[in-house]
Amino acid sequence: MKSLGKMLLALAVSAIFASQPLALACEESNRIGSDTAPLAVGKDAPNVSWTIEPDNISVYTAGSSRKLLQQIPYDTDFLPLNDSDRVIPEDMNFDGYTDLKIMASRGHANVYYACWLWDKARRKFVLHEELSQLASPRFDPGTKTIFSFNHISATDSVEATYMFQNGKLRPLNILERAYDRAGNVIIARQYSVDAQGNRQLTRKQVVLQDQEEADEIPDSATAPPNATPYQSRHGFSLLLPEGAAAKDTAYGVEVSAAKWFVLISLSDAAVDNLADIGVRAALEEKARREAPLTDSRIEWAYSTDTTTLNGYPFYRRPFTGTVNGIPVDKGVFYYANVNGRHFRVVNAQLPGISDGIILLYKTLNTLVVE
Repeated sequence: MKSLGKMLLALAVSAIFASQPLALACEESNRIGSDTAPLAVGKDAPNVSWTIEPDNISVYTAGSSRKLLQQIPYDTDFLPLNDSDRVIPEDMNFDGYTDLKIMASRGHANVYYACWLWDKARRKFVLHEELSQLASPRFDPGTKTIFSFNHISATDSVEATYMFQNGKLRPLNILERAYDRAGNVIIARQYSVDAQGNRQLTRKQVVLQDQEEADEIPDSATAPPNATPYQSRHGFSLLLPEGAAAKDTAYGVEVSAAKWFVLISLSDAAVDNLADIGVRAALEEKARREAPLTDSRIEWAYSTDTTTLNGYPFYRRPFTGTVNGIPVDKGVFYYANVNGRHFRVVNAQLPGISDGIILLYKTLNTLVVE
């Protein structure tokens, strides 16, 4: 068997998907919002195009008349963006009319947009103040809800889900995550919100600091003691710690022990545009309905972030619930594109068990994808 260092190097070759180049911007002739590819706003609304000037975005009615519809204040020197990234057409209030989502600020974690919604009565785009104050908004036309995640610090964050009611945003649920210095723990509190805006605590979860530290096993992590090599017919191998058992299934490999379990799967092809937040959100929701989570009940605990395994970045989504009928106290869903295929790991710690988690991570650190 190859040395552990070589195995990790093989895994790393294509795992660094964050450095993959983004798709090149379309030519002007194909870009939505241009004179040659005008935006269809919706029924009884004019098709529009726009030009980005140094201090505003000029919106025109499309066609031979090309009349100025309105000017939206905008400072092009504020953000170094391509024009196609500055103005993003999207139906943000789910009324069947396409709106304009305009980049306002972009930090290391949070992104803000000026959200201009099409007003049928006024026949122009109107700024929606509430929507424009949401951090990193994501719009789901299927459920007609808006999700926002506000990254405050490494331990503190607020995420919330909203819906539109009479033209205004109404919060449905809120999840607050904050560090408790006295207890040296991170506490997550989830609230439901009624129509009057009253919040009711529905769940409180304590995340121990040692659990957070376990998520960052160093590159030098050694293999589990008395490990046994396991080669899967799916094209990857790992070292099983003493007391662990593995079996190949139709979708991948199940690794289980008395105190934890891991489900590993590989698809035939990498997921396109994995760096896109919308692609990741759709993939996470789809994962609930696919093997190995088909018969599971997954409740996402926090928003998606990135973590490091073996020194390389992966996307991560913590969860609670049940997997194959087994209650999960602390679970994590990892995913990345590896060697041209899509790699997914579901690992879970059973309720009331605090040991064994380091052994689990060391097992993952021995995995190599061929």
